[in-house]
Amino acid sequence: MTTTETRPAVKTFIADQAKTWPHTYDGIPIFEIGDDGEWLVTIGHIDKTAFAKACDAYYRAVSQHSLTEVYSGDVSLAEVAEDAAHQRADIRSLEEFPHGDFEVVFDGEDVDVTVWKAS
Repeated sequence: MTTTETRPAVKTFIADQAKTWPHTYDGIPIFEIGDDGEWLVTIGHIDKTAFAKACDAYYRAVSQHSLTEVYSGDVSLAEVAEDAAHQRADIRSLEEFPHGDFEVVFDGEDVDVTVWKAS
């Protein structure tokens, strides 16, 4: 099966997971990606302030620290929101992980995503 053939199934998987994803804050599912978890992503172009608040809630839940603590100095969530970006991404299944694992390739064409990356 080619990557192109798997995309609809992967997108459906992501959409289904988002409905029941345990890391959902104010209706915004947060997915952590990257080798060191340095990217936080949600599906769709959503309000950046709401996204920053959801990311902060995620950080507090998984690390007991505020997202603003990732930054050096005194930073507000409004400033964190400014670092969020609306992008497009390709969602691809990983053939070596056939049980629903996926990768996100930014600047693709499959879906709208909102992204925050640790600096």
